[in-house]
Amino acid sequence: MNTNIEVVKQEIGMTDKDPWANIKGGKPRVGDVAEGSMTLTPEKTKAFADISGDHNPLHFDEEAAKRSIFGERIGHGAMMIGAINGVMVQKIPGPGAVMMHADWRFSNPVRVGEEITARVEVLEVRDDKPICKVRTSVIRSDGVICLEGDILTYVSPV
Repeated sequence: MNTNIEVVKQEIGMTDKDPWANIKGGKPRVGDVAEGSMTLTPEKTKAFADISGDHNPLHFDEEAAKRSIFGERIGHGAMMIGAINGVMVQKIPGPGAVMMHADWRFSNPVRVGEEITARVEVLEVRDDKPICKVRTSVIRSDGVICLEGDILTYVSPV
């Protein structure tokens, strides 16, 4: 198996001239914005806990959650990240996008049963590589921001 980087680049369609040429959806533009909404249902919360192993009582035990700083059951913070990732791979920067670095601040909880909107805005786009920086946020249905921060992404041809 030949692992020469130039051969691999040719095989997946990458050229030094335009690294965005074979990216599904093309090169994003600074200022592009995309959003997607979802509801954190009890069923999704349970499914996520089963997958991740995160069965924190704050997500499932009404009495324990009432005694907490939140006063009620909250959704998994990682589900907010998942909502952002869904927007990134379905819309911008698009299919093949992966996170290289993330810097987030979780400022408010999302309640179980609540609708959230994940928002992604393109801040920077490199010309030499299929890399871009995006600003992300998750907003509750009452308009409160729950998560915000920036992600550096790499977009692979798929």
